[in-house]
Amino acid sequence: MLDRIGEIAELFTWLGLLMGVLVLLVALVVRLLEGHWLTADADTAEIDGDLQLTWIADDGEVYRRFLEPDERETVGAASRVTVHYRKGRPLRAHLDKRTHASRVLLLLGTILTGVGVIALVVQLVVVVGQG
Repeated sequence: MLDRIGEIAELFTWLGLLMGVLVLLVALVVRLLEGHWLTADADTAEIDGDLQLTWIADDGEVYRRFLEPDERETVGAASRVTVHYRKGRPLRAHLDKRTHASRVLLLLGTILTGVGVIALVVQLVVVVGQG
């Protein structure tokens, strides 16, 4: 029985650690490709039932965009929020500093690496238990 648990733990160790590190490397590349994010304070205004953000970017221009429904829930009743945008692309402002893709990859890589580490501990306990 312990042999079977040890084999399964070894499989999860290899898969978890290898895939976890690989996904974390991909997350790092995605974050590097995202570039440097700038921040600006944006005012919110309700226009025809939609919520609009207005902010001044580092180039001195005024930019506006309407919020998506899920962003509207995040902002709530706040009259001023912080927006994040990439240099040269101020129209693509986000309420979060990182994109969903980089956050998902980081979370997935962390979970897979954690599974690999836990499986490694189980494998070591099985080896010690077999004595």
